[in-house]
This record gives sequence, structure tokens and C-alpha cells, in this order.
Amino acid sequence: MKIPKKISPDRIKDAIVEVRYDTQLPYEVAIGMFYQSLDDTYTYTNRPLGQQKFPISLPANLPQEITLSLGTQNIFYNDKIKIQLKSNSIIFSCLKDYISWSDYRPEIEKVLIQISKAKVIEKYNRIGVRYISEYPETDLKRLC
Repeated sequence: MKIPKKISPDRIKDAIVEVRYDTQLPYEVAIGMFYQSLDDTYTYTNRPLGQQKFPISLPANLPQEITLSLGTQNIFYNDKIKIQLKSNSIIFSCLKDYISWSDYRPEIEKVLIQISKAKVIEKYNRIGVRYISEYPETDLKRLC
């Protein structure tokens, strides 16, 4: 199968950049140190991942299920990008529409420089880039 070098029209909707790193600090401590190192153009939110209900056996006058939180996502964002912090990785994505690599890359570099000052990260060990494109009403098999 021949892989195309460029698809026209270009319909990139998002680009996800994941940077993996090593640290000796617990995740909760690293988040706090990242928070302190980022400039005030970034807003922090701690969004819940969701909840799940589990049935339990208790007397009839008590609740018959328990609700457990599935955790949270620690996210920073500004007017251009979103930064999701996970244990040993930082995931960048565009906040709304794709902003072009010439605008996106400086935002990523700025964040990595700022958080490197926190001395949390011992070393970077992997980077991944994924582009998300949409081609409605297009048979992608015909492009190859």
C-alpha cells in the first residue's frame, strides 16, 4: 500500500503531543510543582473522570449502592492549548481547532521550559505526535 505524503484538502482537527518523562517524586507532588512553575496564562482544573455505582447488600432502610469516583484529570489550559498531566507524561492538545505547528510548537516549548525549572523531571524518554484529521464524505482508500 502506497502511503500519501500529503492529503488535500488538509483537514487536521487536532494534534496530540505526548512527552514521557522519569521522576522520583510522587505524582501528587509533581502536579503541585508544575502548577507553581507555569506562568499565570494557564488555568488549572481538576476534572473528574466519572463515577461508577456498585450494588451492595445492606438492610432495606440503607442505600443499596455505593458510588465511587474513578479519579480525576489534572488539566492546565490557556486560550490555545490544553495540557493534561498524567503520571510520567504530559499530553498537549489544541484547545479548540488545530492552531498550526508554527503556533503550537512554541506553546509546547514554553511549557517544557517552565516546568523544567521545577526540577521535577529527571529525563525525557519519549515523545509521540498524533494528528487527528476528518475527511467526511471522502473514501480514504482512493488516496492510496
